[in-house]
Amino acid sequence: MNDTTTAKAEAALEYITMGFPVIPLCWPIKDGYCGCGRKHEGKLIGKVPLTEHGLKDATQTQAGVNEYWGKWPDANVAIVIPEGHFVLDVDAERGGHESLDIIQEQHAKLPQTMSVITGGGGLHLWFKADGIRNTTAFAGFSGLDIRGIGGYVVAPPSIHRSGNEYAWIDRSPVATAPAWLVKSYASGHDHCATIPPAKENWITQAMQGVNEGQRDDICTRLAGYYLTKMPPDIVREILYSFADRCKPPLPHADVDKCLDSVYRKECTKGEQPTNGDNNTYIYKYIERDNGDSDLKRDKTETENATETAKTGQEPLSQRIEDWVKNSGSRWCETPELDRDLGISSPVDKNNRRKILLRLEEKGIIEKHPKIQKQFRFVNKQLVPIKFQSATSAGALPFKWPLKIEEYVNLFPGNLVVIAGATNAGKTALLLNAVYLNQFTFPMPIYYFCSEMGDVELKERLEQFPGMSIEEWNFRPFDRSTDFADVIAPDCVNIVDYLEITEDLYAINTHLTAITRKLGNGLAIVAIQKKVGQKWGRGQEFSAEKSKLYLSMDERKLTIVKGKRWANKKIDPNGLRVEFNIARGCEFEMTKEWYKAND
Repeated sequence: MNDTTTAKAEAALEYITMGFPVIPLCWPIKDGYCGCGRKHEGKLIGKVPLTEHGLKDATQTQAGVNEYWGKWPDANVAIVIPEGHFVLDVDAERGGHESLDIIQEQHAKLPQTMSVITGGGGLHLWFKADGIRNTTAFAGFSGLDIRGIGGYVVAPPSIHRSGNEYAWIDRSPVATAPAWLVKSYASGHDHCATIPPAKENWITQAMQGVNEGQRDDICTRLAGYYLTKMPPDIVREILYSFADRCKPPLPHADVDKCLDSVYRKECTKGEQPTNGDNNTYIYKYIERDNGDSDLKRDKTETENATETAKTGQEPLSQRIEDWVKNSGSRWCETPELDRDLGISSPVDKNNRRKILLRLEEKGIIEKHPKIQKQFRFVNKQLVPIKFQSATSAGALPFKWPLKIEEYVNLFPGNLVVIAGATNAGKTALLLNAVYLNQFTFPMPIYYFCSEMGDVELKERLEQFPGMSIEEWNFRPFDRSTDFADVIAPDCVNIVDYLEITEDLYAINTHLTAITRKLGNGLAIVAIQKKVGQKWGRGQEFSAEKSKLYLSMDERKLTIVKGKRWANKKIDPNGLRVEFNIARGCEFEMTKEWYKAND
């Protein structure tokens, strides 16, 4: 399997963690033929589902992805549009770009959203709205189609029949569709005038790539066209796609020079952006006497100090570097950086891009190998392990209902994830953990609850035998979000529960943030899962940081992952127990622990 086909399978896995069903499509091969061996009309090459029942065979499981791309490793990837979403499909070959210009002039500019540049030079713009179905010639416009309920779109890194690759140009969250866009859909042709297809669309032709002698000129024209419609960061990614399709490819450094030049010319038509001293922002390395280097504005230290005094802030380069270093080692996105630091103007965004490039050259950050606009801090700090003076620390004496501790040990700093279906007994299990440990475990117990108020929690606790309500010894709090901000170090932290409804693949980010705050404490985090499935929301991503991962269905609990065996002769992974919950709080085994076959 080559790099491209591997990337397709990996992309499909990423999409299912985002909550999108996927389906394998046929794929183009040389001279416009299709790799599936079937005859298609030219425009269908690379877009026809390979499964027997088409979209009905879409999958949202890792097993399904492995099956499909194991059978068809070269298959293109399609995302089946889920309810509540739709895609505005801008078809460059049918004048879609011109139609998009006109519809935005008539109404308003579309908000920033998750976007793809297609292999044919068009766009896929994702939006949220209910009840949107497939339609062609949206609002009477040629080249604007809607892919909604019952539809699908080809997704990166699939290959177009032209040989070009579909690519992300914006990984922002999916935006809510503006009211005028939904109204135009509902009203059909009443609000917009129909325009004929473009016979000669220079943008469509240009985005297929050009020969060496035309590259610079066409790059300049594309930059001028797109800069009037999109932010510079998105324009840059579009131009990179154009550059990669040229013969030979146009270096990205030349694209940067072209875009910056056109951008400066565009700025002179209005207000010239400055740094307050009538100088454009320029960055370079400043060498220090000790041989190290720093990224600084190309100004004197006195000017930097003056700017700090004027604005009350450090220079942008320093603020970005501090933000990066404080982000840990998680994957960050440039929109997140911009929001936190208030970077909104085109000039500041252009400066931010240059600063990040310099930080990458210094090895302070690295870009995500597959996802655009993502990067992470490269933490090179090493903490020595002083094994010669170390003392052995025993397992934590944490007790569980159903005697889980007899199979898996927990140690300081460990994370436990409990993935449970609705009404499977997650809360009962967590309250039992409090009940069994509140007087014997050597750490305070914090309980963060998102679904029970004072009265309901009191009623649940009163069901436990031999305990008056005054005797309970733990600290419950009403909390539903941002749990990492309130984790108590060196304590037991129980989260009931961590709710993830969007960007499911990011659940590992939330769990990692919780783990970092634990110190020598313990975190037990409940998440939702579908009935009968092994993994919770976020699939395997939800298990990466856990030392113990439990999967709960009604009357059944499985140890999916147990890192530290309590009994060296018994592998806990895959062990299952069956139970009843009496009086809403007491766990009673109905079948002893056994190895599950599923």
